[in-house]
This record gives sequence, structure tokens and C-alpha cells, in this order.
Amino acid sequence: MNVQHTLQSVVKDVVNPCIGNRYATLNTVMIACRELLPENDI
Repeated sequence: MNVQHTLQSVVKDVVNPCIGNRYATLNTVMIACRELLPENDI
């Protein structure tokens, strides 16, 4: 639960060229989580 309270929103850094929606890449998500997960024994 501590991770959920600490984690900030991930930036949607890519635009899908087919339908134009924005999404966050896996790399962006991993960067956001990389420090928090070990600190919380995950």
C-alpha cells in the first residue's frame, strides 16, 4: 500500500499514430517504479 500512496502519475510519453491516443511506455513505468519497489520490499 505504501507504494500506491507514494507513486506519482506516469507521463504519457507516446502517441499512437493509428488512433491518436497517448500512452506511457513500459520503460517510463519502470523508471517511475524502480526506486519505490525495493524500498517497500517488492
